[in-house]
Amino acid sequence: MPLDLIKNNYTNSFGSEIEGLRVGIWQGLADEDPDVDAIYRLTINEPCYFEEGEPLVLQKNLISPFNSQNTMFHRDLFLLMYLPITVTFRFTDILRGLVAQPIMWAHDYYLGFTGPTVVQKRNEHNLMSDFSSEISMYQCTEKIVDLVSSVTSVGNTMEVNLYNAYDKLRHFGIVRDDEMQALEAWIKDAQKMLKLNK
Repeated sequence: MPLDLIKNNYTNSFGSEIEGLRVGIWQGLADEDPDVDAIYRLTINEPCYFEEGEPLVLQKNLISPFNSQNTMFHRDLFLLMYLPITVTFRFTDILRGLVAQPIMWAHDYYLGFTGPTVVQKRNEHNLMSDFSSEISMYQCTEKIVDLVSSVTSVGNTMEVNLYNAYDKLRHFGIVRDDEMQALEAWIKDAQKMLKLNK
């Protein structure tokens, strides 16, 4: 969440009925010690226990961070599992999610959240170190979404949309130049894997 929006109230403003929507990525919640940011841990740091409820699917143009824990990808979206290598460890899965969502919408897929399906007990972290590696994430979230959306098209393949997204982020210094070489290798390998498993 961009820090300048942290006090905004989004309760019940973005839910959608699941029926008729293709959910391409499911993010399951985690009870007790979920993957929250360093600001939460430095200021509140209480265990989290989520209420049971119906799954929630976000409508198009409503974006939310999601991470790499307790997360399921539909086979058609395996390409979007790419984790960028030139940002910090605390940012990589969040950036992946911000890139994935506009591309999902272009291909008529949606992001969904389920109630808690796991209990997580985390190792100790150096919270100030975590915070330092999250700063760029707070600073450029909205810009990332705007940049990715500006180069994503329903007329492009998912591969082209993904490549164009990271190339645009590279141009604006959000990822480094060497990101593109890793991404190209990922796309090539993912295409081979998907062909083998047809």
